[in-house]
Amino acid sequence: MADLDQLKARVVRWQWGSLIAGALGLAACAFAFVDRPEAFFQSWLLGYIYWWSVAIGCLTLLSIHHMTGGKWGWAVRPFLSAGVATLPLLAVAFIPVWYGMERLYPWTRESVLEQFPLVRHKTPYLNVPFFVGRAIACYLIWMALGLLLTRRGRTDGEVPHRPQALPKKGNSPLAAVSSGSAQSKEGDSPLFWAKRPALYGRVGAAGMILVVLTGTIAAIDWVMSLEPLWYSSIFGPLMVAGGVVGAMALACCSLGRLTLTAGQSPPVPGDVRNDLGNLLLAFVMIWAYFSISQYIIIWSVNLPSEAFWFVKRQVGGWELLAIAVALLHFLAPFLCLLSRDAKQSPRTLAFVASLLLVMHAADQLWIIAPSFDRIAFRIAWTDVAAWLGLGGVFLAIYAARLKAGLDQLRLLEAEAHERPHDD
Repeated sequence: MADLDQLKARVVRWQWGSLIAGALGLAACAFAFVDRPEAFFQSWLLGYIYWWSVAIGCLTLLSIHHMTGGKWGWAVRPFLSAGVATLPLLAVAFIPVWYGMERLYPWTRESVLEQFPLVRHKTPYLNVPFFVGRAIACYLIWMALGLLLTRRGRTDGEVPHRPQALPKKGNSPLAAVSSGSAQSKEGDSPLFWAKRPALYGRVGAAGMILVVLTGTIAAIDWVMSLEPLWYSSIFGPLMVAGGVVGAMALACCSLGRLTLTAGQSPPVPGDVRNDLGNLLLAFVMIWAYFSISQYIIIWSVNLPSEAFWFVKRQVGGWELLAIAVALLHFLAPFLCLLSRDAKQSPRTLAFVASLLLVMHAADQLWIIAPSFDRIAFRIAWTDVAAWLGLGGVFLAIYAARLKAGLDQLRLLEAEAHERPHDD
């Protein structure tokens, strides 16, 4: 593994690069806000949903690891914790969405309520005070969960270079880690825990339920209600699944780029590298299953109140974007990640993860942009500015938190030294 100081220097360069890109993007957004506010609010929501979904995906993955355990979670924990650390930023970034609600959401306009009785029938749920209240409640839940799920990660900065034996039966690993001891004779390395405290798993289970429920509420409020006449019962889980793919891709890409800094193989045991690739493959398949199920069910029932949503996205070039998403967000990663060699290669895994991050943005564009009556496919400069501005600040915070958590990668180095012949 490259020297820890070298990795931290690489992360610092990421941080400054992200800050510069974010500053340029936010400056362009400020100009758009004054010159063409309609386009600004639409583009801001588009970029906001992308980065929000990645942060929620990080929270979901942390909850899953709390429930299931496994060494794969400790390999990506610093990256997932860094993603969760961006939630306060996203809470602040919601302010422009709230400010531009009348421009974004048709159900806020009296003329729409008069024209469509069905939309007026939904006003007990779709009204501005309740909408904002749900958003505040969701962020309070997410940030509280983030503190619970990442709290122990802050105590892992001091870890043994080479772990000793597993904790003895009846001796809580939680107590070993929280004590801050770096050289516990019984081994305080969380990577090598045979069993975790039962409370640890229950927190993960409760967190998983809360994240999926609140993520579904947010997806319905912020995205599906852009077209209040349309509804899909699987839309919320689909958005959460897409975020999980984005979060796993970000973690795998970051891990791959960091560990290739010195041109060396990553300090991750072979079975862990394989697990990361398998999990990325599994999440891509879950996302594809939800997407195909939604399409087949709505298209086969063929109700005008549901099918119109897909009709808008099958004309004007949007159908070409849909094909690209199907090929590059599912088929190509699926075929590549079937290969054990590809999953074992940090360069290949990082490339596939990077591709998924790009195609996740394309998927969000296909879902959201046609709701703004973009009849023909196009990417506005304001879309790029908002994605870059918000994303630059997001990645700067991500890098700052990641730098503080890189010490945990020593655990992976120790494991690699113990199993040098594992492919």
